[in-house]
Amino acid sequence: MGHRAHHGWLWSAGLVAAPVVALSWFRAVPAPWPPLVVQVVAFTPWLAFLAAAAVMLALPSRRAWAILETSDPGAGAGLTVINVHTHAPVDNAVHQWRSDLAAVARASSGAGPTLLAGDFNATYDHWEFRAMLEGAGGGRKLVDVATALGSRLIPTWPMRDYSLPGVTLDHLVTSPDISSSGYSVHPVSGTDHAAVIATLEIQLP
Repeated sequence: MGHRAHHGWLWSAGLVAAPVVALSWFRAVPAPWPPLVVQVVAFTPWLAFLAAAAVMLALPSRRAWAILETSDPGAGAGLTVINVHTHAPVDNAVHQWRSDLAAVARASSGAGPTLLAGDFNATYDHWEFRAMLEGAGGGRKLVDVATALGSRLIPTWPMRDYSLPGVTLDHLVTSPDISSSGYSVHPVSGTDHAAVIATLEIQLP
């Protein structure tokens, strides 16, 4: 392969990879990014296609080569359930969105098994959501069920005919003393969000 063609393929790979690098930076750095960045970061998983394209372009440059069901097994068993619906991080509401996630973290700071379920308007790629899981702001560490079961890229919105790629905005989040299995996502008539279903097992003292 000629020297000029070699560099041409490298330049092409670099151009395709640039958005991946940029959004990866925004995803990793815990800064109060403006609303547009917050919204774009939600679609980070779709960068896998650009990353794959960058790899394919680089190769030729080588010179040679939730429904909730609970059961109470005995007196004294209890589960705290918190319904979540944060503001969407659009326009001027991004500050309220961050405040909502911080409030959710504080609400889950009590003892005992806890389930937070609903529309967080956040994906795992938002540092604000990951900070909530880490117990920021006085909360305790939490577990995102989809992430724990390797299903965090299954989209829950939008379920209607919008010209948008799907993202995971709806979550089941639990305290560490709850184990989970059987995670699945299902479209529901009359809403643009999917239902998220999982089996939860509460570890009682």
